[in-house]
Amino acid sequence: MTDLLVRACAVALHAHPQVNASWGGDAIVRHRRIHIGVAVATDGGLLVPVIRDADRKTVREIAAEARSLAERAHTGTLTPSEFTGGTFTISNLGMYAVDHFTAIINPPDRRTDGAHDSAAATAHRHYLLPMLRHRRPEVPGSCGTTATSLR
Repeated sequence: MTDLLVRACAVALHAHPQVNASWGGDAIVRHRRIHIGVAVATDGGLLVPVIRDADRKTVREIAAEARSLAERAHTGTLTPSEFTGGTFTISNLGMYAVDHFTAIINPPDRRTDGAHDSAAATAHRHYLLPMLRHRRPEVPGSCGTTATSLR
């Protein structure tokens, strides 16, 4: 499920680049590349390994990379470059039947998508899917992404 969320968010960020931004001290910085952090709980605390250029990867590639990064997070072998530079973070607690939680923004991310049991379905239905279905062919540079692009 998390791998699909990563892909869905990457596609949505590609379609809506104004959301792929952060605060740069005295101005908003729009990021050209989409690097999605996935929160991983370890015995030593929370780590957020980053899947770089997530919008250019398939769900299968994202799944393999996320699995590798999570394993290295648990063994303490991540390098700093593997947990820095994210532009968007996902915290997915849906598999733990969590009703709600407060997501913490991992700087310099502008926002984080906190998915949990009841919120995941709501977020997908009311936020992500409409963004993915939205087409703006009249806007130059618009990717006109649809939900079928998640493959």
